[in-house]
Amino acid sequence: MSAPREGPVVFLLGTRTSHTDFERFARAREWILHEDRPSKGPRSAYEQIWVTPDRGTAIHYRDDPTPKERFVVIYGRGTGDVAFQMGAALLDIETRDDVFERALVAATDPERVTVAWQLGVVAKVYDEGVLDLLTSLYEGADDVVREAVINAIGYRGWPEARDFLEEVAANDPSADLRQNARDIVDAWWGEESRDLGSA
Repeated sequence: MSAPREGPVVFLLGTRTSHTDFERFARAREWILHEDRPSKGPRSAYEQIWVTPDRGTAIHYRDDPTPKERFVVIYGRGTGDVAFQMGAALLDIETRDDVFERALVAATDPERVTVAWQLGVVAKVYDEGVLDLLTSLYEGADDVVREAVINAIGYRGWPEARDFLEEVAANDPSADLRQNARDIVDAWWGEESRDLGSA
């Protein structure tokens, strides 16, 4: 799947690229640090927003404890150039396709939990292939994997995933996971979801 021309493009940052490495890379390209948003607690993300010198492209660096991932989101007219620069610099990054391929062969519960969250991170814009893969990870899995899938889908709140979450809220074998899915639906769609549930 190709990304929209002006983004967003999302890269996961691997362990071989530290925050300092990323900042060094940004400063070498004369990106401007537009905003530095400190974490407000253990469940709050740390975020930096950088812009290219022409201010046409924004690069968001996030260290988010919810999916336990560090990632970069790129938007704007220079999205392709910035993505190319990051790849050419040999930063430790993973694309949507990298994560998707790992998800296809994930064999253990810890691997499935990790890739479920990572799929939710890299698919900032709805991606049918990602949702299909997440639902396949959910089917027949134990509680820990099903919970990761539900939460990864909830992390993004794609409207296209609502039917899946409604189905989970009604039929998951775990009462806790049914409630979790219901809470996610209510958080994203509020009163509208409660009206449908009572019909």
